Amino acid sequence: MGLGRYLRNSLWDILLCVAASSSLCYACLIAFLATHPFQSMPWLIIGSCAVIELVLFVIAYNFRSAVIGSGLFVVAVGAISIAAWSTSSAPGLFDDVVGNNALLVFMIVLCAVAVFALSRRKIPCLVLLVLGLILCAAIEYLYWDGQVIATALFALATACLYAYRNYQQKLMGSDSEEISFGATTLAAGLTGLLSILLAVGVFMLFIAPLQPPSLTVKLLTKHVRLDEEHVVGTGDEVSVINEMLFSWNVKDETPLQDTSDGKEPDSDDRDNQGGETDQDTAGSSLNIDGTGVDLASAVRIRVPDWLPIAMPFIVVLLIALVIAVRKLLRRRRCNRIRALPGDERVKQFYLMFIRAFGKMKMATPHSQTLREYATNAAGEIARFEGTVEEPAFASLTESYCRIVYGDGYPDDEEVAAFDEYYKTFYRNARKFVGVVKYLPLFFRI
Repeated sequence: MGLGRYLRNSLWDILLCVAASSSLCYACLIAFLATHPFQSMPWLIIGSCAVIELVLFVIAYNFRSAVIGSGLFVVAVGAISIAAWSTSSAPGLFDDVVGNNALLVFMIVLCAVAVFALSRRKIPCLVLLVLGLILCAAIEYLYWDGQVIATALFALATACLYAYRNYQQKLMGSDSEEISFGATTLAAGLTGLLSILLAVGVFMLFIAPLQPPSLTVKLLTKHVRLDEEHVVGTGDEVSVINEMLFSWNVKDETPLQDTSDGKEPDSDDRDNQGGETDQDTAGSSLNIDGTGVDLASAVRIRVPDWLPIAMPFIVVLLIALVIAVRKLLRRRRCNRIRALPGDERVKQFYLMFIRAFGKMKMATPHSQTLREYATNAAGEIARFEGTVEEPAFASLTESYCRIVYGDGYPDDEEVAAFDEYYKTFYRNARKFVGVVKYLPLFFRI
């Protein structure tokens, strides 16, 4: 397969990786002071992640490109990081100071590489979804910045990536099962939406009542840096804090006035001006920039009173919707099989039963004929069917072998036998594995 065809076949994969990596990176920007100004430029984050993901897919084209491209990629990232750092005034490469663009480069590359590496297989992709949501929740809790859209986009994109991997695995594992990419993507989207609502419910019911110290964190991350004045004297040039930026009385919105003798009030007068003490004003909203805005109300997320009460009902309704969609997809698959000719119906039903037995950890026909398999696994299949007599699956095996290997055509009774076996199949599966183990199997068989 040529490189162009490889990239065309990977188009949906690339787009989903770009959406997941850019949204994760955008949500993580608030954790670093140096990268926070770039939150107003999402096009920069999306474009950079798109370029990196495309380069990573080209590197993963074959073994030779992986060996050579990995080295060149590391060198390029190092060179770009050093160049970004050299254009700033940061004393160190990893110092979190305003203008250190090297941190932005590291964050974009780290998010893009992590999404690409973990999204190659189904289970690591699920790990990416869980760890990414935990990271976004931790950042939201610590910084209280409201990156809801970015977190939701990351969850949906990663859930679709998981569905894509599941679709590929099913497609490679069977050459006869009819698989719908749209159905698996829809199921993954609903699962991602369910996970988001569950996370929001936990946040509203358990984390929000704790009232994280959003005011203190906001001041530490955004308002603690004051302008400096460069004073040149007889000695070296030194930097001092411009004390005129301080507001000694947090409720005083007027500029400081000189005293009658032309001197500034001493520290005791400043602290006690207006009859307030440090303890009285410790919890007040600070007016560092002189705007008079109540920062506590500016950064506090207002939650509607009805939302915590309605959240459990919303979650229950969404779970019911997911179950209903899954049952609808089952019915749709069964109707498609029943619309086929008799011999094709028998083949499709029998192969579906065999695959479901394997997913339930039952014996499968490895290194044996189907008749040998039906004989050797008769006891286990009888427990599955809940009978002490010869299992009905044995007669289904005989019909399947006669049709497939004997070039025959089933009669109406044989076709009806497969239909009847399908009607009780899922009920028997739930009894055989138990309700708890059947819950994950509900979406697999």
